[in-house]
Amino acid sequence: MTGYRMNGLWHTIRLAITAIGCIAAMAATAKSPARYGWDMRPQECFAEPRPQTKMCLPRYPWDKRWNKCFAEGADPMLPGCKLEDVWTSYAESVTKLEWLFMLGEFELFERGLTDITTTDARFDSGNLKFRAATRAISTFLPSTGRIDGNLISRWKEALPSSAFVVIGEAMELHKQAWTVRGSGYAATVSPESWELFTIRLQQAEKKLLEASPSIKDTPLWHYMLLEVVLDSPKLENSFEKVFGNAIKRWPRAFAFYDLVLYRMTPKWGGSWEVIDAFIQDRSRIMESSEGLSMYARLYLLLPEEDLVLGATKMDWGKMRPSFADLVARYPDRIYKNRYASFACLARDKAAFAQAMALLPREELRPQAWLDGHSYDACMRWSTT
Repeated sequence: MTGYRMNGLWHTIRLAITAIGCIAAMAATAKSPARYGWDMRPQECFAEPRPQTKMCLPRYPWDKRWNKCFAEGADPMLPGCKLEDVWTSYAESVTKLEWLFMLGEFELFERGLTDITTTDARFDSGNLKFRAATRAISTFLPSTGRIDGNLISRWKEALPSSAFVVIGEAMELHKQAWTVRGSGYAATVSPESWELFTIRLQQAEKKLLEASPSIKDTPLWHYMLLEVVLDSPKLENSFEKVFGNAIKRWPRAFAFYDLVLYRMTPKWGGSWEVIDAFIQDRSRIMESSEGLSMYARLYLLLPEEDLVLGATKMDWGKMRPSFADLVARYPDRIYKNRYASFACLARDKAAFAQAMALLPREELRPQAWLDGHSYDACMRWSTT
């Protein structure tokens, strides 16, 4: 989806880091966990058998609280003993989770997953924090879509009773399905590939439906199930049922809308008319909690090329006040940049001036501007 694209250089760097992390993860499953330089626990915590006291439980690498904060009966409000929320941005949260996984610190990795999937807290964008979990887990799927010898299986070996590992396994099966199918149009897919595609999706759905009740009570599980059932009508659950259950529980979990809107595009047999009706309907339903912001938020989830070419039914007359409300409610810098770029696309100088007034220089992100309507081009246009 457009909100989670990475440029080629950053993707290459991430793959290199992941390769290095594989070595650490394999080592971690082959011997007792090492004491890393950042570990502040006292030496007795590393004796065998490992003490299970509060003082000796594993800690996040970024947890620099004094050992006195972990003593039995310690007051958590002592100076320096409060652990601040570190899951404050999408990118940083993904990086932290990936780091823990690559180090083979699966217990801490799952603690992080619990932190961000059992909270209603949001990033500045308004998105629930669980979305960082799906991105982090997907990093460790094998590039070929095979199951053999990858990090997901090592995660399961390290924590056999894990409730979260089923998400990784379902992601693997979902990826296998698409590896078999390919990314071409339906007419290019052989009957045998369609059969295998359906089988892998059925296996993924079965994995998720057999998951523990604790993981089923998270938006992460609902998101993964929705992603699977959207791909085939031959599964036990319909996407309408799964989507309805998900937004009934988490109506402001915007990642659910992202999945559904993508499947509504003409590429997948939908239409811009259906999409526009959906966006207007959801905007009306959510107006009491989201004001006018949903119209712009949902249109931003559509493919950028279609928006720039004017293929959609987006109405700038509705988009402009919706953008203003979106930025006011969720001051994410990406929204501020998008507001200005869309105003430039619409050739609306008044809206462009308003958007630029809300965009401090330090929050300028040229990569967030629309293709063909870059910051430099729009600034040039605004002065003519």
